[in-house]
Amino acid sequence: MSVVDMLRDRLLAVDWQFGIDETREETKARIALFREFMRRSAPLAAGSGAQPAPWPFFDVAATIDAEVRAPEQAVAEVVAKVPRYPATAVRRTAVYALHYAALVDGGKAPDPSRDPFAPLVYMYELGGSFAPDHVGGIQIGVASFGVGQAADWLGQPAPAGLPAFPDLAGIRPG
Repeated sequence: MSVVDMLRDRLLAVDWQFGIDETREETKARIALFREFMRRSAPLAAGSGAQPAPWPFFDVAATIDAEVRAPEQAVAEVVAKVPRYPATAVRRTAVYALHYAALVDGGKAPDPSRDPFAPLVYMYELGGSFAPDHVGGIQIGVASFGVGQAADWLGQPAPAGLPAFPDLAGIRPG
């Protein structure tokens, strides 16, 4: 089974009916996963030669090889399942993750172990979404934080409290 197929199955299994009754620890873990997504995306944004818009929600795979795309059927299935509310960025990132998985399948991903979407997909699996706030930040649960620019995330250490998470195929480390 391809990485695209495994990721599609994971995204289809997510309970997209998010609640707001998470604990403080769950919110902190999800924030750490989102920050890891930005940390891993930053070098790819910087390497593309242009600030992708809107940061941090961009088609990473297209900056590497715009010809490599996930199969239309897989994309259509995920788009049909992922809601547009609370943020269309959630749906876009799910599709962008599928396209990145196609790079992995084709051997064109720069470093599959540093996939930017793996922490974000795991955040979705844990339950809960995110939404861009009205001042250019991200809201996760009751917390909100700024995203800055891609350059702000270059060379940053992994976020504190980052839980172990599987790769796009769902394979857990170690």
